[in-house]
Parts: sequence; C-alpha cells; structure tokens
Amino acid sequence: MTPEHEGLVERSRRIGLCAELCRMGARSAVAADLLGLPRRLAIQVYREVTGAAGPPRGRTPQSLEWFFESHRRRAQASHLALFIDAARTALIPGERLLAAYRSYRALHPGSVIDINRAAALLEGLSRGGVMLGSCEACAARVISTGEPRVYGAECPFCRGEGGEHQTANARLPQAASA
Repeated sequence: MTPEHEGLVERSRRIGLCAELCRMGARSAVAADLLGLPRRLAIQVYREVTGAAGPPRGRTPQSLEWFFESHRRRAQASHLALFIDAARTALIPGERLLAAYRSYRALHPGSVIDINRAAALLEGLSRGGVMLGSCEACAARVISTGEPRVYGAECPFCRGEGGEHQTANARLPQAASA
C-alpha cells in the first residue's frame, strides 16, 4: 500500500470508531479527543449517527472524585479499570475504551458509568490520577488515588456494595472455620 492509501484507510477506521463511540453515547468532543479526529468531523459523525441536531452542550464529565462518591461507583469503576488495563494493547485510546466498555457493559447491564465517564477514567489511569490497587483484606483490585493498597473499610467489595465478589469472599472465612 502507498502511504496516501494507508492514511485514507486509517482515517476511515477512525471515523468508524467515532460512529461506534457516538452510538454508545459518547459526546463528539470525547470521540474526537480519543481518536485524534478534528472536532468538526466528530460533530458531523455524531449528527449522522444519532440524528440529533448537535452534540450535548456543557462540560464533559472529567472529575475522578465522582468514582469515589459511592461504593457502587467505585466497584464498577474498578471492574472497568481492569478491562481498560486488559485492553492496553489496542493501538489508540478510542479502541481501548470501546473494547473495555463493551466488556464492562456485559458485566454490568444496568451500569452507572456512561461512556463519557469511562473516557475520564481511561484518562485518569493513563495520567496517573487514579490507579488500580489491591485490597489488603480480600485482595480485590480496586481503584485508588495514589496508594497501591486499599484497606477493608475503603473497599467496596469488603463493604458488600461491590456485587457478587463480596458475597463469595464473605463465605470463604466461614467455610474455613467450620
């Protein structure tokens, strides 16, 4: 292939990824940033895919603190962060986010984290604003803001708000003592 054809193929691939992100609810600005596309092009793709007059206005969710405001959010963000980490071989951040978010939605059909917040988590993980740590009590991988160790009181899984993981771990000590 000639370099100009490679450029066209790559641009077409990124436009297709932009359409997929927009179908999942991503704002055009988020898709443009993740894929390295011009904002005008991302807006055009957004309009075509969603049928809306334009993308939502206002600030894109970027606060990492939001993930720590409830144990349910922290638990789901921890699952999403694991999927993001597993998809780290994807070539561009948009592909990485799509792969991780699809897996996350399969695990949490009634998810509390939308694709735009997932993009903020990806950025936080990439820049070191948030990291995956391990709970000292149950060994679950949990998002953290700088300390690689998480303690039982902070762990959404130990607190019983992280889903089935906590239930399974809660039974282990009982079985061992019986």
